Amino acid sequence: DFDSPTEEELRRLDTILDVDDSALESCLSEEEHRPRVEEFPDHIFLLLYGVLAPAEDPTFAPRRLAAFCGKRFLVTIHTVSHRTINSLKQRFLSHGEHILGRGVDFVLYSLMDGLVDNYGVALAEFHDQLDALEEQSLSSDDDGIFSRAIQLRRELLELRRLAIA
Repeated sequence: DFDSPTEEELRRLDTILDVDDSALESCLSEEEHRPRVEEFPDHIFLLLYGVLAPAEDPTFAPRRLAAFCGKRFLVTIHTVSHRTINSLKQRFLSHGEHILGRGVDFVLYSLMDGLVDNYGVALAEFHDQLDALEEQSLSSDDDGIFSRAIQLRRELLELRRLAIA
């Protein structure tokens, strides 16, 4: 797990694992990329996004997570903390042998499953907040309620785009 790696650290990773250069450039780039999975002869590259529920991060900022997965390795790369990564690390402390015994693909599955679960939590909380704002709007002339409702709808659309892309 590379948490906020330097370019030099990622270049060293490339010399060890010989990962695809364009995928590695995606890890180094600050540009927003769409989620994707790319297949290569000896590994796959995944670019995924995690989210936090509005109560945890009211500014809806998807958290990019890149991963290289081969038969004998899984490397994750991110610049901000991911609850799913932290949770998986905790599981390794007590059940590492069991988890790794099921293969690298199971570890990748566990990681992706955690990201998807967080989408469900965030979507439910966004919907609850939107319902509350819509209820308030019926009994208020406050324009701030309408602008917040519009912002929540935009964030919901972005969340759905990331979840199904």
